[in-house]
Amino acid sequence: MNVAVLVPARVGGSGGFFKHLREVISRWKLSDRTDKISILAPVGALDALGTLGVDLVQVPRNDYRTGFRRMGELVNAGGYDVVLNSTARPVKLNGFPLVTMVQNIEPIQLPTYSMPLPWRLRLWALRREHAISCQQATRVLAVSNYVKNEVCRRFHLRQEKVDVVYHGFNPSEVTSIRKPDLNIPDRDFLFSAGSIVPYRGYEDILRALGEIRSKGVPVPYVVLAGSRSVLARSYEQSLRKLADAVHITDRIIWAGQLQREEMSWCFNNARLFIQTSRAESFSIIQLEAIGHGCSCVSGNNPPMPEILADAANYYPLCDASALALEIENVLKMDKTEESIRRDRARRRASFFSWDKTAEQTLDVLERAVRDFH
Repeated sequence: MNVAVLVPARVGGSGGFFKHLREVISRWKLSDRTDKISILAPVGALDALGTLGVDLVQVPRNDYRTGFRRMGELVNAGGYDVVLNSTARPVKLNGFPLVTMVQNIEPIQLPTYSMPLPWRLRLWALRREHAISCQQATRVLAVSNYVKNEVCRRFHLRQEKVDVVYHGFNPSEVTSIRKPDLNIPDRDFLFSAGSIVPYRGYEDILRALGEIRSKGVPVPYVVLAGSRSVLARSYEQSLRKLADAVHITDRIIWAGQLQREEMSWCFNNARLFIQTSRAESFSIIQLEAIGHGCSCVSGNNPPMPEILADAANYYPLCDASALALEIENVLKMDKTEESIRRDRARRRASFFSWDKTAEQTLDVLERAVRDFH
């Protein structure tokens, strides 16, 4: 089977996006189910994947202005059997079995959080593109049941058209660690990670720590790791003002973008990983946390219970008092209880495998070929 993987984006994707491509395509190369694999992307968008050893076809960086016309022309002339669109943005194709992958839930679900106008306009444009891409596809690949249900509900798709394939976890990452060059204590800290954008909900953590401080209880450090977005600069500013207002500025370590080995060190050493995101399709970061055996507290919004099951404790989003209580409970745990929670987290992570992800994605591609013909 000759497979074209499309990355119709202006720039490179997130760390989770690159991880998915790297893990899945490296396994496809070894499979007797694939003959040719090509990745088509704008110039510079996939520099991080140059070592994969597959056919990398680059289109002009400004190809998005024409609806990725050049990318469509190259696919139409390439002799492919099936096309995987990895970012759910429409590309004009002439009669190919097409699988659209939906990895970003934020443009699809109804937002329950405030955001600056440029971010809202961006989501409106992405929602329109997601709808077109999903409706044009032969099949749609969702990364959780929550994404499947939202896609079907918002874009009026049949349930039978949408397949669910989870992301995986690579256990070898647990042993590849390097402490970040930051003033982080070895154990006495909480950890959260993800780009600094409105849907992350980091204000829950800050308010929870403020409540802990108001009780006269020692406040742990919290490491917030993630890249900044120009469109969401006002959100980061609001977080810093909030930290000042609740008197915890001295406990926040703004780590910026960490490398994979640095993330592993934080997972291995943090007392707790906290997930406050309002818009998650799967959350590879949270899976990595439990794969490292890190105790976790997560918002109770879908799909987090679907993915984490009993490997995390849950709190209602926006309820800082409930989150503060969960944090305090973790800090009070003895070694035995902490060990039990770590073992439970690792067991849940073992359910997810990149081998399984790669094979099931090929199943979806083959199903699309059969449906098309």
